Amino acid sequence: MIEEIKTVLPTHIDHSDIYLGSDPGSAVALGLACECKEQVRRDPKLSVGKLAPCLIADIYFYLKKERHGEIFVPKIKLDNKTISNGHIISSPFETDTLNLKYEFELPFTPNGKLYYYFSHNPFDENAENTPLNFNDDVISIP
Repeated sequence: MIEEIKTVLPTHIDHSDIYLGSDPGSAVALGLACECKEQVRRDPKLSVGKLAPCLIADIYFYLKKERHGEIFVPKIKLDNKTISNGHIISSPFETDTLNLKYEFELPFTPNGKLYYYFSHNPFDENAENTPLNFNDDVISIP
């Protein structure tokens, strides 16, 4: 892989700046998502206005009080059923007509902002948890 990158981009990337991560599949998916977002920015007609037409992985939800702070698993309810471990959607799941209403009990008092994260893995303090929404992770709380 390193040799291919050096061959294709010899004047743009220094060999010492190339490294391979532990999960190249996620890196490729993330790259494709960034490219899709850029294409939609250039031509909004390319968007269907949804996160995805279907999900092929489970979705988990987490909160942070501060961007670089501790991750919290909120108490979540859907139809009066408590959801454990932040697991909000099980795959496979079609999202075409999806409309779910969750209740969240925050484990802290927000201070103007709330940082939220989606993941396809349950949160594990000992693992690297890469959020799916790495560019869009904050909302203002009045």
